[in-house]
Amino acid sequence: MKKLLAAAVALTTVAALAVSFAGCAKKERMKVVDVMLTGEQYCYAVNNDKTAQMLGKVNEVVDKLVGSKPYNPELDPTTDAVGVAYDYNGDGVVETGVTMKTLYDAEQDGTIADNIGEVATDIPNGLTREKCLVVATNAEFAPFEYTDGNLFAGIDMHVAKIIAAELDLTLVIKDMEFDVVIQTVNLGQADLGMAGLTYNETRAQQVTFSKGYYGTTQRIAVRESDYAKFADCKDEADVRAVIEDWGKISAGGADGQSGYAYIVGDTNFGDKFVGFKNVTAKGYSSVALAVQDLAAGKLKFVAADKDTLQEAVDAVNATIKVKDEASAA
Repeated sequence: MKKLLAAAVALTTVAALAVSFAGCAKKERMKVVDVMLTGEQYCYAVNNDKTAQMLGKVNEVVDKLVGSKPYNPELDPTTDAVGVAYDYNGDGVVETGVTMKTLYDAEQDGTIADNIGEVATDIPNGLTREKCLVVATNAEFAPFEYTDGNLFAGIDMHVAKIIAAELDLTLVIKDMEFDVVIQTVNLGQADLGMAGLTYNETRAQQVTFSKGYYGTTQRIAVRESDYAKFADCKDEADVRAVIEDWGKISAGGADGQSGYAYIVGDTNFGDKFVGFKNVTAKGYSSVALAVQDLAAGKLKFVAADKDTLQEAVDAVNATIKVKDEASAA
């Protein structure tokens, strides 16, 4: 899977923007500053009218996958999960004891199936809405949801397949912009939202959240020429001090995601989301697009969830040739 992930995250975007990049600022490789800024939990969003029908089953699957606490590979990778039976590597053999850690590790080492196979994107002919599990996602959030060609891939997409099987429903996945996933579930146009969704009070007024399944943290990415400024940073306050010392700058994040909220400030996400008075925030439809502009020097930093940010940085860095960096010197 790893050999395809860069393409899934950013190479399509690179091709689309190649012409504009040629005439823009010189590109530079980037690094993720390895300091945790905030901590959140991912949950699945359930349509309020479907809670009686499926919330219990969703939480049952989550319990089996993560055990007594959300899986957190950074702060506490231990798990007491019992797991589920699932062919996660696509070899045709159903494995037992498959947990969230199993899926996450398989994404990291490339042993997970490249995709979850053919899945309907609308209610199939001959089936009623009640016979389908309609999932809203934003397939630009690797390693949790992305595309392999025209097929869906990623941790959440595998979990969607597991949940659909548990409910004995036909899986239907609808891909959309991240900031409309909650609204789509709220309106009943989807039963579940599975898009690396962080719990917050505003969202919880529109949907019912499952138990937390993954613990994430925020990071920032900067151009390599700025990375040394963060060498002595030990915590969020240190990182914030460097950013504030820069004066008036621009930074980017994906619309509706926690990274953008961290830049502009949003009390729904906790007391560390106070924003920056000196930073002008620019919203993007994906983290990958924000990282593209960072490489081109249009932004000073990008904020996003750690895993997705690192995947996007790695993918874009792979497209920047040595001669591009040399010309930027």
